[in-house]
Amino acid sequence: MRILPPCRICASSMVAMSDGRAATSRLQEMHLRLGAKMTAFSGWSMPSHYAGWGGVKEHLHVRRHAGLFDVSHMTPVRITGTGRDDALVRFLERATVADVQGLPRGMGVPTVLPRDEKGAIQDTSLLVNAGDHFLLNTHAGRRDGSLGLLRRIAATGDFPGVELTPLLGCALLDLQGPLAAEALHAACDDRENEAQMDVVRSLPWLGSAVAHIAGQECRVTRCGFTGEDGFQILVGGSDGGIDGDTPHRRRTREELEEVASTLLAQPEVALAGLRARDSLRLEAGLPVIGLDFAPLTMADTMTTTTTTRAALPDTMAEAGLLHLIAPSRRTLGFEDGFTGAAAILPQLSAAAPCRRRIGLLGGDPKEVRCPPARPGAAVGVSGSAREVGVVTSGGVSPSLGMRPICLAYVDDELATEGKELSIVIRGEERQFVVVALPFVPFNYKK
Repeated sequence: MRILPPCRICASSMVAMSDGRAATSRLQEMHLRLGAKMTAFSGWSMPSHYAGWGGVKEHLHVRRHAGLFDVSHMTPVRITGTGRDDALVRFLERATVADVQGLPRGMGVPTVLPRDEKGAIQDTSLLVNAGDHFLLNTHAGRRDGSLGLLRRIAATGDFPGVELTPLLGCALLDLQGPLAAEALHAACDDRENEAQMDVVRSLPWLGSAVAHIAGQECRVTRCGFTGEDGFQILVGGSDGGIDGDTPHRRRTREELEEVASTLLAQPEVALAGLRARDSLRLEAGLPVIGLDFAPLTMADTMTTTTTTRAALPDTMAEAGLLHLIAPSRRTLGFEDGFTGAAAILPQLSAAAPCRRRIGLLGGDPKEVRCPPARPGAAVGVSGSAREVGVVTSGGVSPSLGMRPICLAYVDDELATEGKELSIVIRGEERQFVVVALPFVPFNYKK
């Protein structure tokens, strides 16, 4: 096993600085020129929103057209194998719950990295089969812990020839919205090349391919975290070309900016920041690791409040993630099981967990003014002092007339659609009702 060091990586590419400074995207200068208001996020300084727009306007633009997010705080890891056997597949099937052997070339799958034999969750990720290598994203606050986990597995000596390369010098963009496919198709250099004709628009959900934008080779994967159609676009990386067919060199900031500028030149596309990204994913009922489940550990770089940490579920059952275990990986006793299989697989047949994640919808703000619930707020039964759950994330829904919405974990017997519950917000009991998730219907590519 060989792990490539992050040689010649500038300080701005790193997730955590030794002097405590926040890390920045390689597109930071472009963001500031375009009026970005920056915010701290998991050790990074990232755009919250842009001047003249704001989170609500950006949110609605994504729902109706297309928005471009910089998600470079998520570090992709390139994983390759040089051995003659199936060491690479076996390595990934030890590290994740995915059916890696059955994952076709040019397809991705959402998966989980279990942290230890107790079955705790280290990270959730998108794993992409790029042909001669795999790509695995790590979350900003989880990068150090996830890389450490992968390195420990690789260092066992059971997987000869496996190499891990954190792509620290790349830009990772997310183009989201109902018009994302048309915009990306128009931005591609090779859209008129018969061999590459319509490569973007023809991709299935979780499909992945190489495209060229502004002369740069990009790995494009149809996926997203907003509930809308969309694409993740990996531009460059510390090891050069995405598929190894270009010279190994670090992409310049100007080259990365040119890709983003070409996408922004499309009439459907506007920049969007983390504020809109969070409200979009909340409307889609999508939980965030470290906020809605899986508390962080000392191996990770982010911290959470004591209240939230104590309330977060750390099992796949409580987090509602058991469906991510591939059917072929659900057999106890097979030789190359994933980390924590002995603790996780019994959850498939066990009784339902005592707590369940639910969606809570507040009243119409035109009738009753209600501030949004925040993480750690207690959920109760109206008129009773009994606490039955806790809010893990909350806000308002621009798509639903600014009504307050939140995700919460409550006692299983109360997780019934239509059930009225209360949340104490700013010292006052506010009424919410349990609703089916998502709050806003998905608009993924069929």
